[in-house]
Amino acid sequence: MFDRRARLTPDAEALRFRGAATTYGELSRAANTLARELVRRGVGPERIVGLQLPRGPEMIIAMLAVVRAGGAFLPIDAAYPPDRIAFMRADAAPVLIVTEDRDEHEDQDGTGAVVSLHALRAAASDLPDGDLSDADRLAPLDPAHPAYVIYTSGSTGRPKGVVVTHTGLYDLTTAQATAFGVGTASRVLQFASPSFDAAVSEICMALLTGATLVLAPQSDLAPGPALSALITRERVTHATLPPAVLPLQELPDSALPAGLSLIVAGEFCPSDTIRRWAPGRTMINAYGPTESTVCATMTAPLRAGDLSHIGTAISGTRLHIAGDDLAPVPPGGMGEMFIAGAGLARGYLNRPALTAQRFLPDPWGPPGSRMYRTGDLAHWCPDGTVGYDGRADDQIKIRGFRVEPAEIEAVLRERPDITEARVLLIQGRLAAYLVPGPDGHADTRAAAAHLAARLPAHMVPGAYTVIDDLPLTPSGKVDKERLPAPVFTASAGTPRTPQEEILCRLFADVLGLPRVGAEDNFFELGGDSLMATRLSVRIRSELGIDIPVVAIIEAQTPAQVSRLLGADRHDSALGPVLTLRATGTAPPLFCVHPAGGISWCYTGLLPHVGRQHPVYGLQAPGVSGPCDPPVSIAGLAADYLRRIREIQPAGPYHLLGWSMGGVIAYEIAAALRAGGEEVGSLTLLDAYPQIPPELRHDDEAALLLDLLHFINVPDLEPGPGAVDRATVIDVARSHGSAIASLGDGTVDRLIEVFTGNYRLLRDYRPAPLDTDMLLFTATRGRLAEFASADQWRPHTSGEISHHLVDCEHRDMARTGPMSTIGPVLAAHLKSARQSHPSARQPHPSARQPHPSARQPHPGRNQ
Repeated sequence: MFDRRARLTPDAEALRFRGAATTYGELSRAANTLARELVRRGVGPERIVGLQLPRGPEMIIAMLAVVRAGGAFLPIDAAYPPDRIAFMRADAAPVLIVTEDRDEHEDQDGTGAVVSLHALRAAASDLPDGDLSDADRLAPLDPAHPAYVIYTSGSTGRPKGVVVTHTGLYDLTTAQATAFGVGTASRVLQFASPSFDAAVSEICMALLTGATLVLAPQSDLAPGPALSALITRERVTHATLPPAVLPLQELPDSALPAGLSLIVAGEFCPSDTIRRWAPGRTMINAYGPTESTVCATMTAPLRAGDLSHIGTAISGTRLHIAGDDLAPVPPGGMGEMFIAGAGLARGYLNRPALTAQRFLPDPWGPPGSRMYRTGDLAHWCPDGTVGYDGRADDQIKIRGFRVEPAEIEAVLRERPDITEARVLLIQGRLAAYLVPGPDGHADTRAAAAHLAARLPAHMVPGAYTVIDDLPLTPSGKVDKERLPAPVFTASAGTPRTPQEEILCRLFADVLGLPRVGAEDNFFELGGDSLMATRLSVRIRSELGIDIPVVAIIEAQTPAQVSRLLGADRHDSALGPVLTLRATGTAPPLFCVHPAGGISWCYTGLLPHVGRQHPVYGLQAPGVSGPCDPPVSIAGLAADYLRRIREIQPAGPYHLLGWSMGGVIAYEIAAALRAGGEEVGSLTLLDAYPQIPPELRHDDEAALLLDLLHFINVPDLEPGPGAVDRATVIDVARSHGSAIASLGDGTVDRLIEVFTGNYRLLRDYRPAPLDTDMLLFTATRGRLAEFASADQWRPHTSGEISHHLVDCEHRDMARTGPMSTIGPVLAAHLKSARQSHPSARQPHPSARQPHPSARQPHPGRNQ
């Protein structure tokens, strides 16, 4: 089928990668010369070739070359643990293993020759590039010969290789071209991992129909803005995505374009997903195990309001739904689904007993035909389509990958301190239950590390619960109702900087945990590659930094991710300027510290402030080290304005401050306007030109309580003893606050700054100002005569947009009040951007891209 396309349209685009095109003629000739070299090295029918190559044209060329030589390709994901790769190599016994960058040599474990693709292509440079015939191969090639081998999770405790022949590929491609409307003008996205058989579907959909296959590095395929940008940039017309990816495409800059043909596959597709994504697109749900050449059923184009189902059998495929006695069930009755037809795989590599268990004689088909026992429960709908009802066994799907809990359990039982194990899917995550050995102790961290060394990340549980015995039902099965609820917890490491604190919160949000420590491992807590993608999107949304998913996978902990972002320097967290978000195309938002001197409290603004704006915190100079105390608010404002101009030389300037920070922001705005410069916005959070009586503190215990609130630590009411500095550290540590990492000397300086700032406020008299003001006032515990809007009106001729917030003064930076403040502030900044044309251009402070994970960032303060 590919040869025919290459002959018909040799100049048509076959592949797109990073803006470059490869034509069908070029692809065919490259695959032909490589295939001839593979034949020379012993590749032919019934021979397997391992391909441990990255995404890109080279992988496609190698796949085609293996098939043209008559062999079967085995995709090997280099990200898999070394033990798993070693098992696949030993089990498959490939005649050759092709890698990206290794010189040719014989593997020490005897699993076959390992050779770099570069060396193979160099050796093939003098070979003919014409199509191969059976005369050029080691033996004639038959459609019943293997085309590829895909390893899936195995219920016996080890993965199993599914041997798929050529016979089902014609029906698969024909069904796709018809149902999806694929033609020579189509551009098909290659999204799936090469180790997932959906990649075969995507490749066939494009290259066997004359369409263009769009390839991209993994970083460009990250669900969210990166994926949307790729689809738009490359004008993709067809994309196959797991339903779990779609929620990551719901942000405005992540939306998939209208008119896209969207195929959902790999896991159950809820009706709500259909309702949200079918309008304006051709949306089709496809189903099929690896054992039936990728796809067995497809739906007609779905419409909003359709109930979830998996459609009807594709051409060349037969479906049976039967009970335990293999008797067909009537329409509406639930039974197990069996698949028969041309697409059926040969069976499991080197596993004849397992093949006989799952591939059975087909009593309803032609003599000698077989059917595959899927283990999926289903029913016939009144319209002849098939409804999916779950599993008849313990097999589960995680992000499109098939997982047998028994395989994880078998690996756990290899440890001497574990006598029995059960793994369950709970709330979308894997949880392990362990029965310890004779000494009654099971090391859960060692068990997690053992699994991580043997299994892919998506198969490593996020919770480990030690129990005395597995509770059983009367029939001898594990009684899941009597198992204790798993605790997906985290506690390792207190964050040391505000950025680490933000990352800990984002990790916890994505994982659905109450808290994550700075040294907690994302994958040990139940994360997987898709959740890492979601984390990448959240980091970009809040911190304005693009960090590749692969960098998160490598870093694994908030502390390590912070180091990749260059945000792990404790000294910069206390420096005069705290970088909360370094990138953005609009002018920055400068947030001035409250009386405590540090601006860590403003991390709560990041989810709300549009990521067009970089966000910086201005901090008191006395926090990081000894310095001369300031003599006035105006003097502080002049000092802070110098820092602002180092980052942003010209306006419009956006200023914000809480409490004393609002007073200083007001004075900075007055100084700017006195110099004829432009103030884009001025936002005050419960700030007063005079200190209300209830905010005047003279004792250290009261100051310490305020300090905890100014760093957004939950309430601490004084107990029998006075609150002291040690109490502050203990409370901060118990709530995962970065202030817990401060030493005694730093806390002493914070107290000195706090006390000195209150003295400055008592002597403060506002300068006149002609700028509009966005003002938020806390309503609880407020004296009527200290309504903040009335206090400011005598000093400004600008308009005051006043908003009330249902909280106390000290609580303005908490999550609840910020959810009120944030949207109003975001709308205000958006209006300011539209009012100032200069704000729509990339801002000088953000013109250079953040180094992200490429190199440590020294911080602006150095």
